[in-house]
Amino acid sequence: MDSQVCGDGRLLDLIDEEWRKDKLPIDEILVPISELPDPESDNGDSHMTLKELEQKWNNLALGTLSVQCFIKECNQLDFLPLDCKYCKNIFCKNHFNTASHSCPQLAENVAENTGKANLFHCSQMQCTTKSAVEMTCDTRQSELERWSKPKEEFLETKKIVDTELRNKLKKSKNSALAIKVQLMKLKNKSVGPSIVPVGDRCYFSVHPPINNGSKIFDGSRGAYVSVNWSIGKVIDSISNSLNIPNSNNLANVQKLRMFHYLNGNIVTSQMDIILSELFRIGSLVDGQDIILEYSTNDRVDFSLYK
Repeated sequence: MDSQVCGDGRLLDLIDEEWRKDKLPIDEILVPISELPDPESDNGDSHMTLKELEQKWNNLALGTLSVQCFIKECNQLDFLPLDCKYCKNIFCKNHFNTASHSCPQLAENVAENTGKANLFHCSQMQCTTKSAVEMTCDTRQSELERWSKPKEEFLETKKIVDTELRNKLKKSKNSALAIKVQLMKLKNKSVGPSIVPVGDRCYFSVHPPINNGSKIFDGSRGAYVSVNWSIGKVIDSISNSLNIPNSNNLANVQKLRMFHYLNGNIVTSQMDIILSELFRIGSLVDGQDIILEYSTNDRVDFSLYK
């Protein structure tokens, strides 16, 4: 049974609970949008069409189902908002990436110290090789040594090939072409003063001295100097670039001098002659092999430097 009571000057309908259950259906009643009243009918828009009412209700639903992007400049409404796993804020598809919204918590998740890698030592006493992977030995031969063998064979083969190539260059009928090939290689691996302009550089394959008791390095190394320097300055620069001891500025000591690699003859005894002049008269060629040696003689045994 229903009744009316007065409240705040208005009549309110009260419905008895038992009467409601008895008279009204239990299932929910679906009301089409076109039949829904205007939610803002008191604002003066009481004469809206059904289509306008439907659009207004859709706009209200959009506001409840979507979420605004956390970026203030964006504030985009998105039905599928994405949250950042670092700062836990919600963003649209354009700003969910950590770089897009400059996530302040990202740096805190980066490990500052990764620790040192564990290295395994070879069980052979005479072996000092370390490996990041532990390999056990099933026979007397260590697995680590077995895997290292191809590398050693490659280095040995490379050494033989380099020697054969050098011998072929020496015996080449076209020595000018051989020097050009060597010059191209020297330009990629030579050292020297960076102040020397590229256009003024000339290159040599330098064999170190052996008269001081021990070889400073094996084989030869590339060095470049300026074509406008004197031969004395050239020797000083090469010795400095290749860490060859040089006491040419002292008296009563064996001087460091330059010799031809193919015959052992001295290049020149005049320390003030300009390098470009030696190129002009054919005493030296850009890219050739030379020997630096401590000697007072004008010739050295070139076979000792092979």
